Amino acid sequence: ITGPFHLVLNKDGIIAVVCGDDPAFPDHFIWQERTAPLGRLAYNDQREPATSPVDPTPEAPQVPIHSPEQFDPIVILEYGDEITSGESDRRLRGIQGFVKQGNDGLLAIHVDGLGVVWSNRFKSPRTADYYSRLQKDGNLLTRLGTPELKVKTVWKTGWDAESEGMGGPYTLLLNSPRTIAVVNKNENVIWEEDLFASLL
Repeated sequence: ITGPFHLVLNKDGIIAVVCGDDPAFPDHFIWQERTAPLGRLAYNDQREPATSPVDPTPEAPQVPIHSPEQFDPIVILEYGDEITSGESDRRLRGIQGFVKQGNDGLLAIHVDGLGVVWSNRFKSPRTADYYSRLQKDGNLLTRLGTPELKVKTVWKTGWDAESEGMGGPYTLLLNSPRTIAVVNKNENVIWEEDLFASLL
């Protein structure tokens, strides 16, 4: 790997050495380590923070939800819905957070105070058009291209609920403080994964 190299520190206290022309969108991560979040330091710069080159999943400095009894499932995508890399962050209802489709293919859910709590773990070194869609068969997928010009599927849950006799419509949601899931109209779980960090 050849340079240029950059030493970066994001607001969540993660310091990293990255390689690439733009440190906000590096081609490679060489090394990273967690330090104290900047909120605990004497940090008085009032400018807008730079885009972090690291997808942080730090310890929560605040608790968005205080007990399981307070938790109602939070809808991310509805049946047949899609989110593209060309649109703004899509705010979530019921929690302070948003879902974002990156132009590197990364589909990620961010929660204020926690950082990235889930992603599809796909990240291309090159930027392009991407979109993610909850298919009518219950499959969640990410594609290179646009809804009008599909190029190829780069990630998917791989579950065809229709063939398993678990009919739709389907919804992608945070169905508990610790899991993300696709469920059908009868609230049957079609696909489920643990979050990177609990919402409690």
